[in-house]
Amino acid sequence: MQASIIVAVGSPKVMFDNFMQSISQYNTINNYEIILISDNDNFSLSERDFSDYNLRNLRILNSNVKKGYAAANNIAAKEACGDILIFMNDDIILLPNCLEIITDDLIQGKASAVQPKLIYPQNGKIQSTGHIFTHFTNAHAYENSDRFNEFALNENKRQALTTALCATWKKTFFEMNMFDEIYYNAWEGMEYTLKLSQAGLVCLYEPKAEAYHFRGGARNNYALNEQAQSAVFWSRWQGKIQCDLPEIIKEQIRNKSNNGYLLLNFSKLTTARELIESCGFNAEDCISYTYISGQSTVDLYKTVPSKLAAINKNIIYFTNNFTQVISNKIWFESRVSRQDVIIDLSGNVVYI
Repeated sequence: MQASIIVAVGSPKVMFDNFMQSISQYNTINNYEIILISDNDNFSLSERDFSDYNLRNLRILNSNVKKGYAAANNIAAKEACGDILIFMNDDIILLPNCLEIITDDLIQGKASAVQPKLIYPQNGKIQSTGHIFTHFTNAHAYENSDRFNEFALNENKRQALTTALCATWKKTFFEMNMFDEIYYNAWEGMEYTLKLSQAGLVCLYEPKAEAYHFRGGARNNYALNEQAQSAVFWSRWQGKIQCDLPEIIKEQIRNKSNNGYLLLNFSKLTTARELIESCGFNAEDCISYTYISGQSTVDLYKTVPSKLAAINKNIIYFTNNFTQVISNKIWFESRVSRQDVIIDLSGNVVYI
């Protein structure tokens, strides 16, 4: 059964050349149809020489107009010969057997869409194991946690996946009316897979398949602001999406303090206390630092009164991602005999 790899080319020239070199070295690449569609105003695919890559099933769809990710992939999907579509960004590096594992999951009837474990090549940490949700927010599950995090080693159903690398049935893709072209550079893949799960079909995260993802290597070249697209997505889906973050958090909790916790909220959520308590914690006190939630790192000694370091109570640091506060070595060492924990919107639970 043939599968078609669809790549909307949007990366800078050097990154695209590196992508082509990498994919040409994938052991079974000539078992797949590869469709490259130009969504790049920096260079023309039709003017390039692909002969050095020895790709027997390569097709080029060129365009002089930048159409956007959704539209470009839809055009290529209509041209695809395979029964399975594999959407792939041109900032992906495949690890061995990745494509075979995710397509086998489809063929075995395990799911209607499958994504592998995506890993940051810069540090070997997890980039995505599928999307998880709270109210008006989404995140990549376990982002920045260890590649071999025990909770990321099991396959799991997700409400939505990322199409940075994702396999789905072509028939299903057309039945769901493809990617909605109201989106240009974001949200379209998440919405497509969300439509599958809302229809009772399975979206699967497959940990045995792995690939590196530079993340944003292609789409960061779009200058279009995502705010309007975000508004469209949430206006459509907020009332239908399940808040599944607490379930991911609860399965990682080792113990809870009977004396309650001080909650320090560095996340973008103003409802952090309610969410933490829905996970079974007793947040007796909460101090919100939401106004600095946009900072990638937070220096606790510059932000939090030092007297709180001596408080006789365990602390929950709730963050967008645990990397915001993890680099506060002296602060954490001063919290002797405490069982503090960092919890984040990606579902990471990090005991200090």
